[in-house]
Amino acid sequence: MVAEPQQAAVTNAVLLGALREEKKENLKHAKNRNSVSLFTKGHLFRYVKFILDEKTLDGLEGPRSIGKLVVNKLNIPEDGQVIFWNTYKGVVNQVLCEKRNNINGAVKISFIGKFVFLNVR
Repeated sequence: MVAEPQQAAVTNAVLLGALREEKKENLKHAKNRNSVSLFTKGHLFRYVKFILDEKTLDGLEGPRSIGKLVVNKLNIPEDGQVIFWNTYKGVVNQVLCEKRNNINGAVKISFIGKFVFLNVR
């Protein structure tokens, strides 16, 4: 009978350890995602507005590839660059689309506002 509570305590400790590790990984993932998003909005969007082909995001070849720029700017170690880029290249594509749509919407609202203002006179 004494062994069962000890076994339960050990099992709970193992589960708590696993949950802590999972929480650390989730926080690391969220931090990386945020870093990629901020870099894309603040720097990359000035140079890249459209990604016409998914192959553009596939590789890290060449010093001027999008992936190489992102991993170098975020100081990702050489041995983890491929895994990092394959994990977060979708974030770059998503943020570029969102940023472009936000700008398009702002321009549209500006034109509609001017049109309404001119018609009111």
